[in-house]
Amino acid sequence: GAKNYHRIFAFHKSAVKQLTILLSILAIIAFLVGEQFALIFTKDPAIIDATLKYLHIACFGYIFFAFGFVNIRVISGAGATMRSMIIVASTLIGVQVPTAYALSHFTPLRETGIWIGVVISYIALTIVGYQQLKAKSWLKTAI
Repeated sequence: GAKNYHRIFAFHKSAVKQLTILLSILAIIAFLVGEQFALIFTKDPAIIDATLKYLHIACFGYIFFAFGFVNIRVISGAGATMRSMIIVASTLIGVQVPTAYALSHFTPLRETGIWIGVVISYIALTIVGYQQLKAKSWLKTAI
């Protein structure tokens, strides 16, 4: 705070590093032992198959989600809350909903298209959030 902008970027770097390491480990675990995890809750093969499809796609998407939200939290923490809300709404609603719909209805992917659409929106959130973070125009926001 108090115009110490280097602290903002030090926080960002630290948070991205910590979350990337943590979520990468969790994603690998979910990917490798997803079936055993699903078996805790059900023995139904159809549900286990759907759970595995979801985990094998979505588990790595959460890394992008975390990176994107660190970007957004830095921007909103500096007072640019409207900017961060627009970024989140445009990517998680404006990208996720139409992409998931299109992939699930107009391709043979069906429900798998929903999970891919979610991951694509997380990637979009990360890209747009990072571009906005690097532009630094949010630093001019008065609190």
